[in-house]
Amino acid sequence: MGIFSFRNCAIFALALALFLPYLTHSVFRFLSFSLDEIVGNIDPSVEDEVLAKRFRQKKVLIIGATRGIGRGIALNLARYGADVTIVGRNPIAGGDVVKNMKNISRNEEQIFKAYTADLSTTTGCKTFTEKLRNSGASYDYLVMTMGVWPDWKNRKTQEGIDKVVAIDLLGRFLVFDGVKSLLKPNARVMNVLGSAFKMKPLSKPDIKDLISGKNWDYIDPWNMMTAICYSADAFVVQAAKRYPEFKFIGTHPGIVHTELTKNTFPSWQIELNRIITSWLHLAISEEECGKIHALILSSENVEKRPATFFNFLLEGRRASDIAYDDEYGSWLWELIEAMSKRNYNIV
Repeated sequence: MGIFSFRNCAIFALALALFLPYLTHSVFRFLSFSLDEIVGNIDPSVEDEVLAKRFRQKKVLIIGATRGIGRGIALNLARYGADVTIVGRNPIAGGDVVKNMKNISRNEEQIFKAYTADLSTTTGCKTFTEKLRNSGASYDYLVMTMGVWPDWKNRKTQEGIDKVVAIDLLGRFLVFDGVKSLLKPNARVMNVLGSAFKMKPLSKPDIKDLISGKNWDYIDPWNMMTAICYSADAFVVQAAKRYPEFKFIGTHPGIVHTELTKNTFPSWQIELNRIITSWLHLAISEEECGKIHALILSSENVEKRPATFFNFLLEGRRASDIAYDDEYGSWLWELIEAMSKRNYNIV
């Protein structure tokens, strides 16, 4: 029958299906920064009842939770008994998420709310956070997941800032700055983006140019995403230094199928990527991603450093060198503060 018989092909396909997840994890580990021996790894076998005890009567604010990763986190935390407030641009999608959270909630006393806000501008962020402060709310956890990839048709916001910088970095700073007075002592702040993952080898000057506006005519989207992810981790480290009363967490969610890249890559390329990553077991679902982040958010490992970083494999990792660079961190903080006050001349 030969080497390509149906039986041999079936055995090969089965072996490949069983082996690929381990290969994928090995590649991801190879592309991650070093393990953080102090923080360690999180036990993935924590039972749902334990998580329910951790989140019972806890109040969580999730920014960017009407779809994708944020939605997955919101639904998991609702299932574990938390009161969840979500924020997104689409009021209909927000209402649907609230309805779904109510359907799977652990008890009738849980409270779910949805706010509609455009967080792509400083005005939108400040208007939303002021509204939230006036509500008298308080939170045990802040989770920020909003983000975009480069949009070639509309690269900048109405304020003239590159959209990726405006939402993935400046918007998160503005949200934290606006709601930090609502966070309880020892609250945890989670920044979900691309932590602890090796990306393109860019120099510090190159990264500064991409963040500051000197190079917002970039062609390769990976240059900007590298600069943003490394800078987001620097933001986490700097925030931990400035606000020691909170614990800060950066995460890499792994590959999760979302709509974030629809304005960056051709539709055929996105669909091909979806098919390949699904077949090769490279992607995880929103539900799986939500459970992973519930484990991280409530883990004791977070207490081991002021700022900790985890990947979707629940491994404590170190971030890029520039994340711990005090000169870059101070420069970045001053820059986004100037941007937030509109006291900044876009190059």
